[in-house]
Amino acid sequence: MLRLHPYLGVAPGWHRTRLHPNEHVRWGPRPFSALRTLPAKRVLRYAQDDKIQKAFSTDEHRQQRCRKPSKLERVPFTVILEALQRGATILTGNQRAARSLSREYARHQRAQGLRVWQSPVILPWSAWTHTLWQQLLVDGHEHRLLLNPWQESELWRRIIADDERLSTLQSADSLAPLAQRAHTLMHRHRARRNLEVHNLNADQQAFLRWLHAFERTCRADACLSSAELESALLAKAGELRLAREYLLHGFDGLTPAQRVLLHTLRAQTTFSETPPIAITAHASLHAANSPDDELRYLAQQVRDRHAAEPSARIAVIVPDLQSQRSIVERAFRNTVAPWLNRVGNTAPAPFEFTLGTPLSQQPAIVAALRLIRWINRPLALDEVSSLLRSPFLKGAEEELLARADFDARVLHEQALVEPTLSADRLLSLIRTRHAPRLDRLEEVLHAIRRTSTRARSFSQWSTSLRALLEACGWPGDRSLDSAGFQLMERWQDLLDDLTSLDFTGGTYSFSHMLGALEQAAHSTLFSLRSLDAPIQIMGALESSGSTFDAIFFLNATNTAWPAPVSAHPLLPFALQRINAMPGADAATDIAQAQRITGRILSSAPTVVVTYAREFAEGEQLPSPLFTHLPQIDAMPQPISSPDVKLEPVDDTEAIPVPHGTLRGGSSLLRNQAACAFRAFAEGRLHTRAINDDSPGLTPRSRGNVTHAVLEHFWKDTVSQAALKSMPAAELAARVDQAIDDAFAQIAADASSWNRAYLSVQRERLRKLVLQWLEYEKKRCDFTVAGVEEKRENVAFGPLELTLRADRIDRTEEGLVLIDYKTGQAKPKSWLGDRPDEPQLPLYASLPTEEPVAAIAFATLRAGKELQLAGFQSAVRVLPRPDKHQPKEPFEKTLARWKDVLLRLAEEFYAGHAEVNPKNYPATCEFCEQRLLCRLNPANLDRDDEDAAEDEDE
Repeated sequence: MLRLHPYLGVAPGWHRTRLHPNEHVRWGPRPFSALRTLPAKRVLRYAQDDKIQKAFSTDEHRQQRCRKPSKLERVPFTVILEALQRGATILTGNQRAARSLSREYARHQRAQGLRVWQSPVILPWSAWTHTLWQQLLVDGHEHRLLLNPWQESELWRRIIADDERLSTLQSADSLAPLAQRAHTLMHRHRARRNLEVHNLNADQQAFLRWLHAFERTCRADACLSSAELESALLAKAGELRLAREYLLHGFDGLTPAQRVLLHTLRAQTTFSETPPIAITAHASLHAANSPDDELRYLAQQVRDRHAAEPSARIAVIVPDLQSQRSIVERAFRNTVAPWLNRVGNTAPAPFEFTLGTPLSQQPAIVAALRLIRWINRPLALDEVSSLLRSPFLKGAEEELLARADFDARVLHEQALVEPTLSADRLLSLIRTRHAPRLDRLEEVLHAIRRTSTRARSFSQWSTSLRALLEACGWPGDRSLDSAGFQLMERWQDLLDDLTSLDFTGGTYSFSHMLGALEQAAHSTLFSLRSLDAPIQIMGALESSGSTFDAIFFLNATNTAWPAPVSAHPLLPFALQRINAMPGADAATDIAQAQRITGRILSSAPTVVVTYAREFAEGEQLPSPLFTHLPQIDAMPQPISSPDVKLEPVDDTEAIPVPHGTLRGGSSLLRNQAACAFRAFAEGRLHTRAINDDSPGLTPRSRGNVTHAVLEHFWKDTVSQAALKSMPAAELAARVDQAIDDAFAQIAADASSWNRAYLSVQRERLRKLVLQWLEYEKKRCDFTVAGVEEKRENVAFGPLELTLRADRIDRTEEGLVLIDYKTGQAKPKSWLGDRPDEPQLPLYASLPTEEPVAAIAFATLRAGKELQLAGFQSAVRVLPRPDKHQPKEPFEKTLARWKDVLLRLAEEFYAGHAEVNPKNYPATCEFCEQRLLCRLNPANLDRDDEDAAEDEDE
């Protein structure tokens, strides 16, 4: 007796088994003999993984394993059980049916009181044909290499890429799966010999060229496509070693290639088929008002049935499960098993999906693929940000807070022309802009930089990628659970499969390897090992060969079922119609759908079919295959919420002042005037939104660059007199130099797109600044007293502020405070008890050695009128006094501003944090605190007077 490791794919509960010399123990889709072709190190990894052993020894798993079979399960299983006792081999239409029969047989043996038994030979069709081919190879009757899906796809891709006559916008990567599918269809329907006799269009002629090249390459390299396997076995029928008896189970139909092979092999052995399942079912069609109501109704029905009979086997069939999986899973987690949403839950789910998700969608694999892509090209800013906060890198736990701070404070504050970052650029940012050390992150970046991108074989690439991920600490410092181990093993399998692409020799570039790896990760489905949950969520074809206590069929509309099938574009339609290929003959497709529908309706005593009468685009009709069922209105139960006793809380009490002095800039007072909660969230909690990472400079970055250009210009040109006396050529040169100095702070890779974009931005800025300087010449005489003057630790009431004035001019009447604006700005925003823009009034309220003669907005907007508008103390200080300036003396206005701003400072210091937007919805339109805000817009009205005034202006 041999104790088998759980990872080898043995059905749950098979602790010990005898091994017959001619018997294969399944390991995934491969026979046990396939382990001989794997590296010894990898075999030991499978055999010595104690953590996986523990993961499949839980109490919940043992309970699932020991569940007694119901009467319903034993009735259709009798024929299969008798065949197994005779030593027959069971062939199934899909892998799920094979796994289900294996578990059923194990339950039967345990019910008989046995602890040890011989493993039954139950194989899906594909595994059986591959086993026969391996026997031919071992016996010396064949020498051709049977291509796996990745090898075949790679061969098609090479052939298409080398086709000089191909004229299309599609890439070889996108055309290869299409050609591979056409090749498979031809051989399944035995239509290869008739392809050339049909009239072919340009696309079909291109496929014929590829097909000839594919066949020549296979002959030259002694390869065989999986699509041709039935035909190859047919030619070697006399050398096959077959069992005495075969029983077919769970086939919705055989392809012509399968039928011919079975017909030929009947001369050597016996083939029979299990009788059709004929359970008397009570089926009904339930109509809901909308898709949301339908899904909620079905989930409630499944919940109630499972609660009434926990041991019942329930199938939920979803025609388009791949696209609907996320919403179905969310509905079942909320309705059938709400405890799964609790933090720290360890109870198993009563449902599971039989169809996996692409490996490339698993978070750990997403991180791995991003690290690999980062070797050769910059990553998008959001991808870099995700990696910084990822738990799958070295040092993720110890540097968590430091990395998050760097991501928010440094990474997203960069002025990026193109929102991408290379590993080199990120490393320089860490060294120059971040005070706390990020040693582990630097080690990851150094590992990425050290990885070479020179061309090499796929085996060498596989070794290099493993070394890179290990150096990066992937998949993280945390210990892996069962799901994590299964995912890591599947990833290692994928890298092992990648080495099989060396079957033709040669070296491959990094981009070629990356394309093959990403395509393989996207095509590989990953799912956790089944725990035989009572509720199985599956597609229509996966339910073949199984019986249940109840079946629930979702989305039975005329557009979803039968599933739409179209003819293949690379094969002549006449050829497809003659050979009854899917999508070419409506009668054949309908007959196949009727067979599947009839099988589903007879696979359980209770069948509930649901559909929605209406959806977003209009009305829907039920599938004609279900209209004969009695119809019932599907009315979902209202969503119940636990009884909650509301307790009023008085939250008007001011929040205590933290230890130390509150510091900030003028934005504290601006936010306090707009909404006290916004000021508290940004000034006390320091919450803010992440900057936009769309391509090109953001509006904020463009405004900062404009400020920087004018700062550099006026530092060298200190007066209006110097500006007026400057020749045009010198003025243009000085502006160009200021633009160069301003753009030096922008990070941009030397790509052609970046150079062209920056050239356009430079020309835009040049025209804008030159126009503005012409406007400045028309003002009264002035000298520049300060540019970007910064004043720190300015005491203002209970606060200490840091202030910066864009520019201060000195005139005969006094100082002119100027604030540059590249967006819309109005001097009236300084007025009232809650001013919108208190920066200039605040600066003007501070004690100065010289009197303040005016404050003004310098509006620089491309395509708009340039102006310097504001409030002044004397005539002609500004070119254009604003109409909203109070009639009172300017000194009195300054005093009133100081009183208003001191009150706002005291309110902020006292902790007033009520949600009170000044002008809804304008105040809230660009607020970054909406996730924390308790605002109920229904309680507020728009200020129509202000809106009308804005439109008039």
